[in-house]
Amino acid sequence: MLVYEKKKNKGIFSVGTALLAVVMLLGALYLSYNYNANDPLPVIYEQESDYVLQLPDFVSTDEIISMPYVVNASVATHYFDMSKSDETLDKAIVEFDDVYRPSQGVDYTFDGKVFEAVAMISGEVVDVFEDALMGKSISIKSDKGILITYQSLSKINFVIGDKVKQNEIVGLSGENLYNEDLGIHLHVSCMRNDTLVDPDNLIRKKISELN
Repeated sequence: MLVYEKKKNKGIFSVGTALLAVVMLLGALYLSYNYNANDPLPVIYEQESDYVLQLPDFVSTDEIISMPYVVNASVATHYFDMSKSDETLDKAIVEFDDVYRPSQGVDYTFDGKVFEAVAMISGEVVDVFEDALMGKSISIKSDKGILITYQSLSKINFVIGDKVKQNEIVGLSGENLYNEDLGIHLHVSCMRNDTLVDPDNLIRKKISELN
């Protein structure tokens, strides 16, 4: 009988110890859960429905420099360059106030009609002004230090700080005093790294390919 009681007590003690261990384990798990529940879970990826990638309003691309018009205009005055033929140089001199001066740009005409002047390349408008001799003018600067000025305009569509995309309408051709004999025309001058260059040397070339 004594032996039986000892075995019974030992069994009760073993069961009680096991139950106590289980309770302690559950308590530890409960505390651990509550502690971790208060911590923010790391966000690995959060997907928005109907997500649309927003691109910048103005993206510079490797454009091919185009003509400053879309009509069938023609060159009335060439850029003066001694390497050109005599026939071309005859059309690269401008007479004003009884003085002959070398042309620093190119003049385009369209049968005496008004036509749209378009951006040769994308860029930012850095100057809008009215010159006493050259008329309404707008300058657009792009990559590779290229600055293109459109003059002898009757209308300008942009203001300083505007972003202009290639082939957008810059304005309308008009008249000026400096080359009055041409009548309605568009004068275009180009600078590269603060040096005048022949617009014809830029047209149909990629910006990235310019030296």
